[in-house]
Amino acid sequence: MAKTPPKTTTAASGDRGETGGGSGGGGGSGTGQAGAPGGTDTCGATLCGTTQAPAPGGTDTCGATLCGATDQQPAPAALWDPCAISAADISGQGFRADSETAINGDDGSSKNCRWKSSTDKFELTVVATRMTLYGFQEVGKYVDFSTLTVGGRQAHQFRARQDGNKIGCYVGFEVSGGFVAFVTRNLQPDAPEEPCAAARRVAGGLVGYVPS
Repeated sequence: MAKTPPKTTTAASGDRGETGGGSGGGGGSGTGQAGAPGGTDTCGATLCGTTQAPAPGGTDTCGATLCGATDQQPAPAALWDPCAISAADISGQGFRADSETAINGDDGSSKNCRWKSSTDKFELTVVATRMTLYGFQEVGKYVDFSTLTVGGRQAHQFRARQDGNKIGCYVGFEVSGGFVAFVTRNLQPDAPEEPCAAARRVAGGLVGYVPS
């Protein structure tokens, strides 16, 4: 009498131990199954002491952080505060240190500091913002972009589109996480310097404060 060959079985899809497997991911004894000791979560971290599906942001019993599908993004670096520029250096650029005014964005996306010149004929605002150079170029509010070297660093010069009389100018530097701009504006018709020349001069004199 012929023997009946033994039956073979095929593992169901999702039960083969792939990371982030199918409906069997909540437990079971399959080696390498998501959540099983020795398996991995969806970031590939090895799990050592849990038989539960990894919870995003939780930890297994070895203290390894599990990320699942909802990784937390790192907090952005703190913005540099332009008001930290010393009174002596501000005075050295022709501005009154006692006129300092902090003008910070309500949403924390910028820190700005403003000074008036010793003659009150023009002013300087130093802007530290999370907006990038690309953001300035694409927002549609700025024109006449050019690239130049100021104080040994690559810088970018531009104007506000609405500044038809050309009484102001931006000279700034790309920094990690944003942009730092030195913005000059003439307050009187007989201001002693052309705005972009003044912005380049001041940026060159204070570039040592600008973060990388």
